[in-house]
Amino acid sequence: MRHLGVMAGYQLRAATAEPLGVFFTILLPLLLFVFFGFVFGLGNGRGAEYALFVLPGMIGVMCSSDALYMVGPTIRAYLAQGLVREFKGLPLWTGNLFLGFAATRLIFVLVSMVCLLAASKFLFGYAPDGLVAARILFGAAVTFVAYALLAVAVSIYANSSMGDYGFGSVYYFLGMFLCDAFFVLFEEGSTPYMLSFMFPLRPALLFMRGEDWPLLILAAMALVVFALRRRLAAVLGRKT
Repeated sequence: MRHLGVMAGYQLRAATAEPLGVFFTILLPLLLFVFFGFVFGLGNGRGAEYALFVLPGMIGVMCSSDALYMVGPTIRAYLAQGLVREFKGLPLWTGNLFLGFAATRLIFVLVSMVCLLAASKFLFGYAPDGLVAARILFGAAVTFVAYALLAVAVSIYANSSMGDYGFGSVYYFLGMFLCDAFFVLFEEGSTPYMLSFMFPLRPALLFMRGEDWPLLILAAMALVVFALRRRLAAVLGRKT
């Protein structure tokens, strides 16, 4: 545990030394939430209603973005630079390298969520109660883990870093568009609505917004991840 803490602390210092990464993970979601809130919420006296719908969407999109654009490329860099191979030569568990990085990204995600919740309360007058906050936290965790595992799988099998970023970008923007993250664009039962369930973001957002049945989809996704964990670990081991 001490080694994991040291590794997480080192990676946290390295991550905070990159202003661009801090901006995209923490500041950009907050700026977009506040900007669109003043345009579409406070401008017509519907600030709380705006925050009620958009807050889960902003948190979900932020989690998927951080997982896709930070986790996958970093794993690829670890493999390409031989860092994992060198780490195996140390008297430490190799998993500390990945868990330390995951802990670092989760810290960034939690800080961003706190900023968004504070803006929702003090600017738009909406503060989720305990149950809603628990739903949002659970949905955010599921979204981050699902997209992170997807990013790891793509990074392992992609032929190049451009293929990694290309797939991630298409998947990210399609998910944000189809899953009604910020606006309701498609009627329930329509073809785009049904296609949106290819993205973990859709059931996660439905759950964060008060629906219970998406838990079945999230549970099915968890079972798939559990079933494939050994396969991913085996491929990752061969790559190192």
